[in-house]
Amino acid sequence: MAADNSLDCAAIQDIDEMELVGSSQDVNFVVQIDRAGVCEEAVDNWAGTRRLLIAPDQTPQTINSEMLGELGQTNTGDPATLIDFVTWGAQNYPAEHYSLILWDHGGSWLGIGVDDSADGDALTLPDLKQALAEITQTTDIKQFDIIGFDACLMGSLEVYRTIAPFAIYSIASQNWCRERAGHIGNFSRI
Repeated sequence: MAADNSLDCAAIQDIDEMELVGSSQDVNFVVQIDRAGVCEEAVDNWAGTRRLLIAPDQTPQTINSEMLGELGQTNTGDPATLIDFVTWGAQNYPAEHYSLILWDHGGSWLGIGVDDSADGDALTLPDLKQALAEITQTTDIKQFDIIGFDACLMGSLEVYRTIAPFAIYSIASQNWCRERAGHIGNFSRI
């Protein structure tokens, strides 16, 4: 979750929503979140990057997931950050099936993962391709079942062509969404 930007509060809300289901004996939801730490509504307001195992929790507006690590400042626009997280996740939570969801402002061919503390750096499509290629070459993940984008504008041909070798399915929005309303997505076999 690239929330070291204007999406800081939205990230906290989304983690709270994930906790409504949480991980189970059969499925682990592992999140890496890089925050700006400007969300005044957050109970535990912090800046930097943490890894969480999303736990089932019905308490609204409270994050009760297990913190697996605190990484300090990271750059979500650097492919090495994505490679490190997915490699760590595959080593610590081996599975038969893997999904990867990238969360942030989306920009279609301009990329995803904007990090304001890194001068607005973002993962361009070549960066994303580089990261996915290294992940599939160096881990047991030879292909993701799903690569999804919880971000606007990522349901474009350019994005799908970039990730096609690395996923069976993709879920993304082709539209721009104001305040997350009117979010129209598509589901594609790639």
